[in-house]
Amino acid sequence: MSDVPSQSAVDQSRALAAGEISSRELVELYLRRGRRSAGAVIMGKSNMPPGNQDVQADNAVFGPSLNPWDTTRTSGGSAGGGAVVTAAGLAAFDFGSDIGGSTRIPAHFNGLYGHKSTWRSVPLSGHVPYGPGMGWWTDADMACGGAQVRDARDLVPILRAAAGTADHDAGFSYMLAPPRATKLSDFRVAVWGEDPSCPVGSDVAAAVDDAVTALRAADVKVTIRPASLPVDIASNHPPTAAPAHHNKLIDRFGRPYEVDGVRRPYWDQIKWNAVANVSGGPATTIPVRKGRNGLPIGLQAMGPSGGDLTIIECAALLSREVEGFVPPPAFA
Repeated sequence: MSDVPSQSAVDQSRALAAGEISSRELVELYLRRGRRSAGAVIMGKSNMPPGNQDVQADNAVFGPSLNPWDTTRTSGGSAGGGAVVTAAGLAAFDFGSDIGGSTRIPAHFNGLYGHKSTWRSVPLSGHVPYGPGMGWWTDADMACGGAQVRDARDLVPILRAAAGTADHDAGFSYMLAPPRATKLSDFRVAVWGEDPSCPVGSDVAAAVDDAVTALRAADVKVTIRPASLPVDIASNHPPTAAPAHHNKLIDRFGRPYEVDGVRRPYWDQIKWNAVANVSGGPATTIPVRKGRNGLPIGLQAMGPSGGDLTIIECAALLSREVEGFVPPPAFA
């Protein structure tokens, strides 16, 4: 059983189907001893797209994960199954990875707090879908550990248990820096809420306005669209609420979807998220309000590398001033 993680994804699936290993046992074999010793009860492996290569969670074995707010809409992805389980209260949190929004997109679609950790702060050795072979015991470029939770501060013990060095990096250590501020008024916030070449949906714009209003009411120093932004977002994605499902297991070539009636390329959905992956810094999705169709709308807070606890604390404090997590009506 112990050699299953080093086998191909096909062989792993066969072992699962044959009952040679359970999803729970397979996940435990991947995780470091520290996470289990921290007291986590591992329930199993949640639904995702083949190879983690989509922003919804659909596959030929289990089918699509449905959004608990509207089952005609996608859960998001790639960690969509874990987002649904967490939002519905069936598990305390979902632990996964993020290379372009895999924890933050489904958190946004399902009304959760989704965190992408600082690059290489959480070891991903042996992580699927990187797979056996070259690079098996290294981390994929830009890929980071992540989690989805119902309360922002639940991310803190998860990161403290997961952050550190891989076993083969013994002799090195990694410590999470304490938050730079513990009162909302002590934070400085730069707001990047729109771009002429990449307009956001009106529901998202309203969420930005809500957040800015709350921050200013708390005496936070807020700067709108700083002139010194270090990146160009001319081709980056316009966020929207969760779109409807599509009928492809992997939408490799994409399809149009609409933002306020304007068609946009399907894969534009990852580009704003990917800014945080390229920078290597942490990012947290914060549920702010509901859109016109009743779906959750979240915003992303980014920070400097190593500043995970600062971003999480900011998210926790801001969530008191906005809507924050609300259980889906069917699971309230």
